[in-house]
This record gives sequence, C-alpha cells and structure tokens, in this order.
Amino acid sequence: MDTQGVFRRARQGGSAATLATVVFLLAVLVGCRDARVSGKLRRLADAPVKVVWCRQVRGGTDDFFAKRDNFQLMGFDSDDPIGERVILSDIGSYHKPMLTSDAEQIVFSHIPDETVYVVNWDGTGLRELASGRAEEVWMDSETGIEWVYKMDVTGSTLKAVTSLIRFQLDNPVVRETVVSGLPMNASHIQLSKDGLRMCAEHPWPVIGMMDLESNQFTGVAKGCWPGMAPDNSYLMWNFDGPHRNLILHDVAKDRRWVVNINGAPGIDGYEVYHPRWSNRPRFLCMTGPYRKGLYHGTAEVGVYVGRFNEKMTAVESWICISGDDAPDYYPDVWVKPGAGIYSSVDPDHLGEVSPVDHVKDKLVVRARLLEKTATPTLTEIAPYTQTLVVYRYAVDEVVSGSYQPKILLVAHWGIVDREIRDLNLQLNDQVELELEPYENRGELEGERLVMELSDMRHPLFYDLKGK
Repeated sequence: MDTQGVFRRARQGGSAATLATVVFLLAVLVGCRDARVSGKLRRLADAPVKVVWCRQVRGGTDDFFAKRDNFQLMGFDSDDPIGERVILSDIGSYHKPMLTSDAEQIVFSHIPDETVYVVNWDGTGLRELASGRAEEVWMDSETGIEWVYKMDVTGSTLKAVTSLIRFQLDNPVVRETVVSGLPMNASHIQLSKDGLRMCAEHPWPVIGMMDLESNQFTGVAKGCWPGMAPDNSYLMWNFDGPHRNLILHDVAKDRRWVVNINGAPGIDGYEVYHPRWSNRPRFLCMTGPYRKGLYHGTAEVGVYVGRFNEKMTAVESWICISGDDAPDYYPDVWVKPGAGIYSSVDPDHLGEVSPVDHVKDKLVVRARLLEKTATPTLTEIAPYTQTLVVYRYAVDEVVSGSYQPKILLVAHWGIVDREIRDLNLQLNDQVELELEPYENRGELEGERLVMELSDMRHPLFYDLKGK
C-alpha cells in the first residue's frame, strides 16, 4: 500500500475522497499497531490484561503528579480489538487511576477539588464517591466487598497526612478509620492480599511496612514509591534515588536485592517513574523514558508493562503499550487472576541472583571530562534537598586499582543541603579522581541522582571527595 503517495497527494490539495482515504489509512495504521501491541501484551502475561493511565493533553509535559486539569483517562484491553482507547475524553485531573478487582471499574481522584470518583471501563457510570484522594482499591476475598482507601490531603501531593480511611465502593457511607496518628505521604500505599500489611512512606524518605492489626510501622529503607506484593508474601519494594532500580525487601527474612527497571527496550538507561505492582506478583508497570528528568518529560514518555522472573530478581520481559502523541502517567495494570503460566513465584529462592563480576576496590584515575549532567534546580528535585549529578569521563591513566574500560561515569555532589556545588570543570579538562563503585555506597541508595547523558551504559563510580 503506497501510504506515502496518499499523504503526498493530500498535501498537494487532493479531493475529499483522498482526504477520506488518509483518515481511513491512519485508522488502519493505528489499528494495526494496537493489534500488534495487544498480541504482545497477551503473550507477555499469557492471560487477559487491562491497563489504565492518564495522558497529559495540554499544559506541557511536566504534570507528572496529574494535579491539574490537563488529562484524559486512557485504557488498553489486550482482548479488545479497539486496543488503546479514551475512557473519559473530558480534560481534567485523573490522578492515580486504579482498576477494581474485576477491572470493570476505575477509581481516580480529581486533585483541584480533592474528590474521589469511579467510572466504568466503557466510560459510563461516572459518579462521585467521597472527598479526598483515593490511594488504594482492595477487595476483601472473604466478603467480596471492594474497599477504597483514601487520605484527606490539602495542597501538595507530597504532603504528609496522619490518617487513612476506607469506604465501601458500592456503599461509600460505610467508612472505617484504618490508620490514625501516623504521618504518611499520599499516593504511595499498597496492600497485601489479606489486607493485613501495607507499604507506606512514614513520611518520605522513610519507607516501610505497616502492620494494620497492631498499627505498628517498621522502617526498611530510604527512598520513594513503595510497593507491596499483591499476595501474602509481604514482599515489598522501594524506588531508588536515581529512579532506575527497585530495591526489593523480604522483610520476614531481613533480605534485600536490587532489580533494574530502566533496561527496558526504548528506555535506553534513562530515568523512569510511577512504578506500581499489579494485582499479581510477577507483573508491574512504570512510565518512561525521562531523558532530561521528570520536569522535562516529552511526548515519548509511555506506559511499560513488565514481567518478573520466578525468583523476582529481574524483569525478564517488557512491552511499551502507549504511543508517542503525549506523555502518559500513573499506570495501573490488571492481569486476570488464575489465568496463564506466570502465576507462580519461587518462595524458597526469592532474591537468589547469579554472581556477576564487578569492580569492588577503590580506584584512582586521571581522566578527561567528556560530558556533564546539568545541575538541576531545587524545584526539579523536590522533595529532595540534595542530589548527585553524573559526569562521563575518558580514562587516560589508571593510577591505582584495576580498570580496563576506557570510559566511566562518576557521581559528584551537585547540591548539598540546598546549596549548589560548583565543580569548576570544563569539557576536556583532565582531573585526578579517587573513586569507589557506586553500588558499594549503601548510604546513597535513597539519595537523588540525576544522570542525563548521551551515553550512560558504563560503570558508575562515586567521587570519594564526597561532600
């Protein structure tokens, strides 16, 4: 089919029939793409999949918390030939849309007036449920009652609140206080299948697990975007400061391991955001790539759905399900319960990782600066008050230690306690660097790290001159 010829004739002022053909061809091309994506998504899960998210269609690309009236509500059904569809076309604030247990309804919040809504998958039945912000949707498997967990927040999405309330989805007047007197950040809770454990920020940057029976909180890490496995393993994660890895925690066994999530095809090693566990433990979603950080997102920021391996040590398969027309934020993915071959995890071998050779020792090199990450503003790294920035160097001489590659990346402090640091380095300057592998510095795990380089697939080191 000569699509280029059709578009060329249309630009030259073709007939109404030709223009109609263009519209038809566009629909066919989009439909073909959606059909391919549907097939890939179905194969990824070996089960029916639904995904919901919000798409910024006006006001730029930086409203990654979906706070303003800039969005449409979007969805994708692997088993529907329509593929990607607009669920609610009215432009508004569709903050943190979440699928119900049967994926037939979507709960979301309108931030400007702090109100919780629900709508059917087909866009009908839109109704107001309560004031506040919806943070989680959970079904009690014993009673079959679907509960919506909400916080009453005023102002910033990052603001801590001290109570968590739940109400019945089908009867919102029935309400219960779940947590009281515990500072938590909105937008970052998730429950285990039995509803007895919950991950939370208490408040940021402390990540941990809440025992809802005893109202006790156990901190496990510093970071952001905690997640809770949707089974009863009580496995949880936190997002690292560079926004490139998940740190998984087996709290019962006091074990932790790192799972990279910015290695998905199309992410190219750049920053990702909005990580969320699905309703089944081996599936997750996220958005990316953010090639110049969150505040400089572009239309290519899309929704990715991934599948963990059986040991939960890596994401073994990814698929991008949304296009490049506008940035997509806050995804939630649902995989049909009980279907497919990817339902199990290996509880006896969770976190077992094959050994990998790494540079373990300190290193002193003379190197030339090839590329710099611009130091961001405090607004761009909020709520963090300090950040590391990454530079790329060519190694001219190894003074001490052992290092074979010719290129390395170095994390320098760019902002410390709200004060900007000037490293006074220009491109091609040679400098002597005392370094240690970044992965050795466990205390940096929760620190913000900004890495905006053209080539980032090299070992990362920490500048031992430090702060």
